[in-house]
Amino acid sequence: MGKKNPFSGLEDGLNEANREYIQWNRNDNHRTKIKVLKVVKKIVNLMKLQSPAFAKLEPTIFGNGSSFEGLKVGQPDEFDIDILLTLPGETQPEVKTDTIPGFVQLQLLGFDNLAQTDPELYRLIFYLLIIRVMSEFVDDDNYLLTTQMKSSFMQSIFDKTRDKYFSNGVIKGDHKKITRAQNKGPALTLTIDGFNLLVTIDLVPCFVLTNWPQNGFRPNPFPEIDEFFIVPKEPKREHPHLERYWRLSFQEQERELMFDKKWMKPTIRVMKCLRDHFKHKISSYAIKTLFFWQDQITPDLWRGPLSHCLVYMLERYLRCLEDKKIPYFWYSKLDLLDNLTDSQKEQYRDDVQRMLNDIKGDPTAETILTYFG
Repeated sequence: MGKKNPFSGLEDGLNEANREYIQWNRNDNHRTKIKVLKVVKKIVNLMKLQSPAFAKLEPTIFGNGSSFEGLKVGQPDEFDIDILLTLPGETQPEVKTDTIPGFVQLQLLGFDNLAQTDPELYRLIFYLLIIRVMSEFVDDDNYLLTTQMKSSFMQSIFDKTRDKYFSNGVIKGDHKKITRAQNKGPALTLTIDGFNLLVTIDLVPCFVLTNWPQNGFRPNPFPEIDEFFIVPKEPKREHPHLERYWRLSFQEQERELMFDKKWMKPTIRVMKCLRDHFKHKISSYAIKTLFFWQDQITPDLWRGPLSHCLVYMLERYLRCLEDKKIPYFWYSKLDLLDNLTDSQKEQYRDDVQRMLNDIKGDPTAETILTYFG
């Protein structure tokens, strides 16, 4: 006979919270997601027509973030989509790890010789198109730079595409209307009307690589998935040549880490809601990272029930706040709480401790529901 779950009284409250605050209608979510992908694909195809050089980087779309990972809380109104770009092999891209934990530099060792790789005219034209665009994004030592890539690359191509193929913000052949386009960090953020609600889509240009980073990075747990991405996001610190640094993204591998883990995703969604209740300025990615670490220790935890998983992970969260760090799963020297002050971490710790005391003292639906809404 299995051990009795002391927190089973929370289950009814968690089910109600899921219905009222967490899980939007699954069919609505799915339909909106399909429509968003269709619109973005159409926009990217028009951008390829507008810019042959952009087309030569072989852009494809990759749905990223909570809406595509099954971790979204609330209505489907925000989407993250990566625009995956592929560098010509002749550029000889080499990933270089340096002194900033979790970030890399990318040097194009063969960039200077790109135009001479093949004398045939069509090949030369191909590379001249690439060179004309890419020369704006490398420095004198042929390091690929984040600055222009995130501030003007996508925006300039999109603006020209909009002028040519859109009519008053409406995509030709579609009733969706782009009401706003702006740069936010590494993303080109589009606000689009026509989905029965106003939707924002972050389009992030990323480069696809296969030479897995070394020097402290976690080995690839899924060698059959050898691709990873670099994102034009600079470190938030003073350092020489900050414009050379790229943030790594292992999204395909992370999806595998969460695959077929019964109660992992529902527990993450609840944790995100509780974070929002307390207004903790901790990223969804940091919360998700807690689960990656825990899965290495107790892979059977996710068999449930949900109440057991939740209390277990709240205790893990509390310990991280006491230690004042959540190490990055792929490079443990990077702290995902380094944006917080010590006083914030202490306040968050006290919040979580009080909640755990409440839950353990009175593990009922009424208790857990006080932390929602």
